[in-house]
Amino acid sequence: MGVVGVMQETLFSPRWYRVASLRPQLRAQVELRRQDQRGVAWFLLLDESSDEVRRLNRLAYEFVGRCDGTLTVQEIWEALLAARPEEAMTQDEIVRLLMALHERGLVDFDRAANVEAVFRARAVKRRRQRLQGVNPLAFRLAMFDPSALLTRLQPLAPWVFSSGMLALWLVGVLCAATSAAMQAGGLFAHAARLLASPGYVFMTWLMYPLIKAVHEAAHALAVQRWGAAVHQAGVTLLMLTPVPFVNASAADGFRHRHQRALVSAAGIMAELAIAALALAVWSVVQPGLVQDLALLAVLIGAVSTVLVNGNPLMRFDGYYLFCDLLDLRNLGLRSTQWWTQCLARVLLGTPPAAPLRPLPGERVWLAAYAPLATLYRFALALAVGLWVGSFSALLGVAIGIFIVYGTVLKPLRAGLRVVFGSGSLRGVLRGVAAGAALCVALTLIPVPFSTLAQGVVWLPERAQIRAGTDGFIAQFAARDGQRVHAGELIATLRDDRLQATAAALAADATDLEVAMFQAQANEPDKVPALREKLAYSRAEAARNDEKIAQLELRAPADGVLVVPHQADLVGSHFKKGDLVGHLITGDPLTVRVALPQEQADLVRRRTGSASLPVGVRLAEDPGRLRTGSVRRDMDGAVTRLPSAALGELGGGAIAIDPTEKDGMTPRAPVVLLDVELAGVRPADIGERIGARALVRFDHGTLPVVQQALRQLRQLVLQHFNPAG
Repeated sequence: MGVVGVMQETLFSPRWYRVASLRPQLRAQVELRRQDQRGVAWFLLLDESSDEVRRLNRLAYEFVGRCDGTLTVQEIWEALLAARPEEAMTQDEIVRLLMALHERGLVDFDRAANVEAVFRARAVKRRRQRLQGVNPLAFRLAMFDPSALLTRLQPLAPWVFSSGMLALWLVGVLCAATSAAMQAGGLFAHAARLLASPGYVFMTWLMYPLIKAVHEAAHALAVQRWGAAVHQAGVTLLMLTPVPFVNASAADGFRHRHQRALVSAAGIMAELAIAALALAVWSVVQPGLVQDLALLAVLIGAVSTVLVNGNPLMRFDGYYLFCDLLDLRNLGLRSTQWWTQCLARVLLGTPPAAPLRPLPGERVWLAAYAPLATLYRFALALAVGLWVGSFSALLGVAIGIFIVYGTVLKPLRAGLRVVFGSGSLRGVLRGVAAGAALCVALTLIPVPFSTLAQGVVWLPERAQIRAGTDGFIAQFAARDGQRVHAGELIATLRDDRLQATAAALAADATDLEVAMFQAQANEPDKVPALREKLAYSRAEAARNDEKIAQLELRAPADGVLVVPHQADLVGSHFKKGDLVGHLITGDPLTVRVALPQEQADLVRRRTGSASLPVGVRLAEDPGRLRTGSVRRDMDGAVTRLPSAALGELGGGAIAIDPTEKDGMTPRAPVVLLDVELAGVRPADIGERIGARALVRFDHGTLPVVQQALRQLRQLVLQHFNPAG
């Protein structure tokens, strides 16, 4: 096919005869405004009576500008084609534009009786496509016109949206954020307790619409503040939860982007203000129902804002605020179109009929937004599904089905539509071949399979000097850096209570001996009881003597003594088992790793049986990969971490029980493994005992699909409640 043939195929439309003789005219109430975006002019058609807005590019504006009721569609198109033969709109584009304007009530035609018949087939098809895309978990029900109520509230708008109120809001939110950071442990513990209770989850369901009503009222007031109107309000049934909404689309017609950004930000700011006030209430009231309700308000107003409503990667207020601040309208849709066209060009080898032209500086955002948004929404949906599954496996599976549909099946269907709708046999074959190659790569080709975990640099038990009992450091008998021998005295602890107890027990034993001697002569029947008391007293004295003996800390092996900040430790209190110092004995360096139980089983089976290597990167030298081997597997799971650095509060990956303040009690039991490093001695790292290390257990190779299914199975078993 020649160039002329291609041009005719894209320029003309078989549906053109239906609209060519119509004489379109913009309705009298429609207003035309100009908006500049990154140096490119756009034009808006606004109907303030219905809040309808249509955004036009320059070519569409030139067409609409000639729609005065005197010229036919054919005459307008011919004039545009003569003026701009290389840029003129195609007939299909004009048909779609007229239909969109007609659906929004922005244009009239000279033969109104025939218009519905002209567009009926197209409208039915579009309605069918919209119904196919309806989310069964989200229904929007328009209920009333809030204009009268907003008119009464209009005097509040200048006061609410003032610089003084903004400063007050900033101070309040910053103070609340600081307070939340200082009380993070208590907040996490309280939230974990509430969210584990179905009763409080139901209470959250009741509170959510109330807070969202304030959120939507803030949007409506912001629209009123800049002179526009809100004519529609109602309820969205989101996951069977009634969520109020207002139609603030009139804000799209604001000339300045800071006005549009303020409308988007108003709801976010209102929720954060509620969260700040609720946090203040939570901090001052006593534990009880009021404190619980305050924390639920904090979770709804702050956490949901950060994760969902205020997040630019979700298509809510944060997204529109982000787009307006960066002057990137329709970023999500344009990014998806950009990726679709790029993939079609690569896979099918066919350029798009109407290529998307990035605005100045927009290309990097187009490339980044769609992948990031898809990954974030998948991760968030997965987290919600796992959390719901912990209450009910049935609900968790239902959400999982929607996740699979939205992230796998729906994009796959769209891709197949692009491939088979390209009209090119070569493109179809290339698309099928690419899909088959991808399936083979994911299901059959092995890729490296490993488990990543965190550990801490550890020393053998015989190299650790720990307090044998509670006490205060009285003095050190050996200096830091001194070579000592096994059994040599290192330090002496002091515990006056042990000495007092020893004296009391000795006096008690003497009294019992005297009493027993007298009883043998005068009351023989009391002798057995006194003898038993004397034996118990002597046993207590022996145990107390053992503790006194443990006040002396002796070297467990030969080596060089390491006691950081030794002089500062004199007079310090140590509990039984606390590490006072260690010895550099020449033994190989060890990293103690904490693994969740589901990962520990895989590490034991695959690493142990195949003798595959273990890679270790120390925090002090992350660029160097060291090799090691599993030396010892602790018996069973433990409920105490070897170091707080492995917990999430210390920057680690292990989830910590929020009710424990020391940060060393994992939320679920963990398995400890000791990995011995080859060719590394403790002397090589000086005083960095206890530093974090990243450990990789190599399991060989496995196809990506098998690895993903295994991870999914672990997540389901870990989070879903089998009894749900």
